[in-house]
Formats: sequence, C-alpha cells, structure tokens
Amino acid sequence: MTIPLDYAGTASQRLEIYRTWSGRASQNEVKLWLEELRDRFGPLPEEAKALAAIAGLKLAAAKKGIDSIRWIQGSFAFFRKEKVLLAWPGNLPESPQSLSRFARSALKKCRNL
Repeated sequence: MTIPLDYAGTASQRLEIYRTWSGRASQNEVKLWLEELRDRFGPLPEEAKALAAIAGLKLAAAKKGIDSIRWIQGSFAFFRKEKVLLAWPGNLPESPQSLSRFARSALKKCRNL
C-alpha cells in the first residue's frame, strides 16, 4: 500500500510519512498522525486510511501477544510463537477500501481473543 504520488508531492515527504507511520506506538499516536497528514496535505486518501487501520490492528495484536497475521491457503490467521491462535477464511485485500475493511474485521476478532 503506497501513498498516492499526488498526495504528498516529493519522495522525501512520502518517505517521512511511512517512517512516522511505522513508529506509532498507540492508537492515540495513529490518530495524531492522521490529523497531521490532514493538516499538511489535505483530505486523506483511502491509502492513508488503510495504513492507519493496519497500524491500529498491529497495535491491538501486539497487546494480545500476536506475533504475526498471515494469509495462508485462502485463510487469515493470528500467530503466537508460530502457533495459530485463530484462523478464518478470506481473500487478500485488493484495494485500500478492502484493506481497511479487513483491518476492522481482524481487529474485532483480535479483541475477542
């Protein structure tokens, strides 16, 4: 998932966006990151919303001790120490919108573990 070229004009600006996105340590920091993007570059593209959704999922998963989320043979799975905690069928997201929907759905499943 990449930020559209016309959203943040220069390569260095986009790199900074990814760098700050990857360093978010709380849901509040993700929210502040989105606000900063809106202030600097205007309305958020779907790609930025999807990145925020994935960041939120990663944070929630880490709190539950989930090491990774993988797609294997038509199913998604939460893993802890190479053991499957939960698996459910699904297709790989093909658009920013479907990635956001996946992240919201997976977040609900994560919270119920």
